[in-house]
Amino acid sequence: MKQVLLLSLVMLVVIGLVGCEDPVDSADDTPSLVNTLDDNSLSNDGHYDSYFYDFSQEFNVKFYRYDKNSLKYSGLFNPDEDTLNFQNFKNYLLTIEPEDTQNRVWVPVSLADTALNIPITNHLYELYPSSTDPELLDSLFDAYETQGYAETVIYDTVSVYSQPFKNIESLIWNEYNEINVQFQNYSIKNTGYILDTMFVPHTDEVINRFYRTDVVGEDANSVLVDPTEWIDRVNEHSENDDILDASFEFSRTSLSSDSLIYRINTDCNDNGLRDDAEPFTDTNDNEKWDSGEPFTDLGNGIWDDAEPYVDLDESGENPLHGFQDRNCNETWDDAEEIVDEGTEGSTYDENQGFWFIDRGNGLWDDAEVITEITADGETSYDELFKFGKISKNLLVSWEDPDNPRILEEVYPAEQYTDEDNDGSYDPGEEFEDLNGNGDYDANGDSLVAKWPDLNGNPIVFRDVIQRYPFEVTTHKLVTNLDSVVMVWSHPVVGNADENSEQGGDYYITKTKWEYIDATEGFKREYDYHFFKKNEHIYKRVFPSYFFPYGYHGYPSYPNVDNGDLESGFWFDSTRFIDQVLYYTPGSYFRDGERVETAEDIITRIADYYIGKSYAVDREDVTLESNGRTYPADSTFKVTREVSMTMLGTGIEYIERNETWLVEGLGMVKDLVSFYWTDPPEWVGLTGEGWVDYSMLELAEYREDNSSGKLLFGNRRISHPNQLNNLDKFEDDPFRMKRTVGLQRIEFPVND
Repeated sequence: MKQVLLLSLVMLVVIGLVGCEDPVDSADDTPSLVNTLDDNSLSNDGHYDSYFYDFSQEFNVKFYRYDKNSLKYSGLFNPDEDTLNFQNFKNYLLTIEPEDTQNRVWVPVSLADTALNIPITNHLYELYPSSTDPELLDSLFDAYETQGYAETVIYDTVSVYSQPFKNIESLIWNEYNEINVQFQNYSIKNTGYILDTMFVPHTDEVINRFYRTDVVGEDANSVLVDPTEWIDRVNEHSENDDILDASFEFSRTSLSSDSLIYRINTDCNDNGLRDDAEPFTDTNDNEKWDSGEPFTDLGNGIWDDAEPYVDLDESGENPLHGFQDRNCNETWDDAEEIVDEGTEGSTYDENQGFWFIDRGNGLWDDAEVITEITADGETSYDELFKFGKISKNLLVSWEDPDNPRILEEVYPAEQYTDEDNDGSYDPGEEFEDLNGNGDYDANGDSLVAKWPDLNGNPIVFRDVIQRYPFEVTTHKLVTNLDSVVMVWSHPVVGNADENSEQGGDYYITKTKWEYIDATEGFKREYDYHFFKKNEHIYKRVFPSYFFPYGYHGYPSYPNVDNGDLESGFWFDSTRFIDQVLYYTPGSYFRDGERVETAEDIITRIADYYIGKSYAVDREDVTLESNGRTYPADSTFKVTREVSMTMLGTGIEYIERNETWLVEGLGMVKDLVSFYWTDPPEWVGLTGEGWVDYSMLELAEYREDNSSGKLLFGNRRISHPNQLNNLDKFEDDPFRMKRTVGLQRIEFPVND
C-alpha cells in the first residue's frame, strides 16, 4: 500500500512543454494573427522606464484597491482602509542562470532512497503548537521513523468571527463644497469594520502519516532539483466538517427605512395634498400633453416663502449652493410677490392676511406620484414622493414654519458606558460625542415635515439615522480532519529541456494589502512579482490554468497534487518561465501596437487553447477615487486579454486587464475583468457576460532611496523559496498565486 501511494505521488511530476511566451507563428489552420512589432511606422515616444517604473530607484506606491463589491456599490469603498502597497527592493535580484545545469546537480532518486536529515521536528511543533503532551509528539516521532502512523486527539479553540459590518456615524451635506448643485448630496460617513471574535472549543481525532520521497530522475524526463533543500507538503484529508456557532450582540446604526435622503418630492404645487394633472389643450388629440401644447400652470392658493437653501459663502445670496426643491422645477424659487389689494391676478391668503401673486412652477405637471406606505386607500403627505438613487434630498425640519431648519449634518443617538449598570446615562459616564457638542445626546437627529397628516397632526421622522440592538449568530465550518499526510521532497527548480535563453536578473517586487474577511476576520495578504526588462518587459511566473469549477475543493482529482491547487487554478510547479507583460520594441511603448498569439498547451490535467491579444493606445484617463484626469499625450492604455479554452469540454475563461500608464508615475489605474462562457452560480450571472473583478487607482507615488547600495553589490537570490529567510521581505514565504499584472485573481472553492 505504501509503495502504491509513493508511486502515485511520484507520477504527479510531468515535463512541461511550453517555455517563453513571445509571439509564435500561427499554424496553417489558425486564423491570421495581428503583429505590429516589426512595423517601423509606429512612433517610439514612450520609453518603458518612464511609463513602467525605473526599478533602479526604490519606490513604494500606494493604490486605492476596489474589489468586485465596491466596484458595483461605491458606498462600500473606504479610501482609508481599501488600499494596496507596491514596492521594489533595488538591492535584491532574482537570478536565473541560462545555463542552470552549471550550478545545479542532476539527482536521480530511486523510490528506495530515504533521507536522514529532514528537519521534521520543528514542523511537528508547527502542526500542533497547542499540544503540551510530550507523549503525543513522541508518538509522532515514532511514526516518522517507522513510516507508520499515529492516532492523536487535538484539543483546540477555534476563532469564530462575527459578520463584519460598518455603522453610519453621520450624514454630511456637500462635504466637498461643490458649487454645482448637480454634484451636491449627502456623504454617508461610516465607521471602520466592526466585528468581534469568540473562541469556541473544538476536539478532533486525527491519524498522522509521514512519507519521504522524491521525483524520478531518468534521461528522458529528468527534472532539475536542488538536493541541498527539503520542502514539505501537508495534505489534510477530511470527509465532513464540524459546525461551530457563536452569538454576538452589537449596537448598530443605519438609515431608517423611510430613507429620507433618497426621496424626490412629488408634491409639485406644495400644498400637502395629491393633485391630478394640470389641464392642457390637446392640439393633436393623442390624449397626452406634448411639449408646446398650452396648459394651465396652477398655483396652490397659498403664499409660498423662498425655498430653504444652504448659504455656502454666507453672503445671503447665491442659493444655488443647495436648496430644497419644493415645486419640482429643479430651480430655486424666491418668495412669491406680495402685492396691493386689487392687483391683477392676485390671490388673498387668509392665514397671512395679505394679497400675493400665486405662481406655478413653470412646468406642466402630471398627476402627482405617490409611494404607498400604508394600505389604507388614502394618501397622506408623507406618501408624496418617489425614490431616487442619489442622496440629493436636502433635509429640512419645519417645526417652526417661519424658520425652517436645514440639517447639514445628521447624527444618530450616542452610545455611553453604563458604569453603574443602572440602565441610564449618568453625568460623568463615558460617551461617544459624535457631533462634538460636548453633551450626551440620547436621541438621534429628527425632523418635522412641512405639512401635517390627514388628521392634522405633525408628521415627525424620528432618528433619521437609527440606532438599535443587533444580534447575530455566526456559523463556521471547521474541517474535521481524518488524516494528515506530510510528503517530503527536494524542490524542483526547472526542466532539463527548458529554453536555455530564458533567465537573467529579475527585479523583486511585492504587493501588500489588508482587509476583513467575512468568516476569517482580519487578513494580511501579499504577492511577489518578478520583472525583467530586455527589449520587452517580462514577468517570471509559474504558469497556471483554470480548474473546472465543478471540481473545486476536491484535492484527489486525478493528476493534481493538492499543493498545486489554489483558489480555482492549478499551477505547473515544475516550470518557472518568462511571460511577456508588455511588448516594448526597442524599449518603447508605441501608440497603435497590436499583438495576437495563439497556441495549444498540453498539460497533465487537460489540453488548453490559449489565445492572447495585446493593444496599446494613447487615451486620457479619469480616476474615480479623486476625479483627477491625465491627458492622452502622457498616458498609454494597455489592454491585454487572455482566453483559455479547455479542449473537449469547450469551457472558456477570459481575463481582461486594462492598464493606464502615465509618464513619470507608472500605473495610475488598473482594471481586471473576467468572463465565462458557462458561468458558475457564484459569478452572479444568468448568462454570458463580463464581470469587473478588481481595480487599482493611484493614491500616492513615493520614492525611497534611504537603503542606499549594498557594500558588495546586489544580493542575488537563485530561487523564490529563499525569500522567506530574509528580514527585508518580512519573512514572508513565496506562494504560488495567479496574478494579472499586480492584482491577484482567485475564485471560490468548495462551491
